[in-house]
Amino acid sequence: MAKDADDDLLEIYALLFDAGWVASRRARERSVTTAEILAYAKRGGADNPADFRLEKSIRRNVEARRIYLQAVRGRSLAVSHLAAAAGCGVIARRRLECGELEIVEDGGQHFLVLRLDKVSAAPRALEVRGEKGEGGRIPLPAPVVGVIQRGLGGKRADEREILELLLHRPRASIYLLP
Repeated sequence: MAKDADDDLLEIYALLFDAGWVASRRARERSVTTAEILAYAKRGGADNPADFRLEKSIRRNVEARRIYLQAVRGRSLAVSHLAAAAGCGVIARRRLECGELEIVEDGGQHFLVLRLDKVSAAPRALEVRGEKGEGGRIPLPAPVVGVIQRGLGGKRADEREILELLLHRPRASIYLLP
């Protein structure tokens, strides 16, 4: 009988310990500083991959999302917050301050085509964010005769999410970053 009681106590202790661990983990997730958010907004495209802790904070915390998007907007070469005439179906084309972004489908593959007007600096990254912070950032290749082309929506989850936002969410914001 004493053995069963000891096992019960150990089980209760494990449950309490795990609950404490979960609570401390949640507290760590919430403790994202403004400096971390600003540094994350200024990161480069390909060199610095997504930080899942910060991404989670941007998606769950309205204040973190506001700070992040304000910082991204401040350093953007061009911004588009709403697709024109986006009332029906698939949005394949978006007008930007410095050109036009189009999603082209060819043989089941999707390609991002960015036609640039005259810009002082070519964008090196594209960030797309939905109203709830979903989305992400992808690197862009160098333009060739004012056009940037890039495959989109392959096996990477972040690219598929960006493609979904670009095609089906007229209120998704687009940022072209240096």
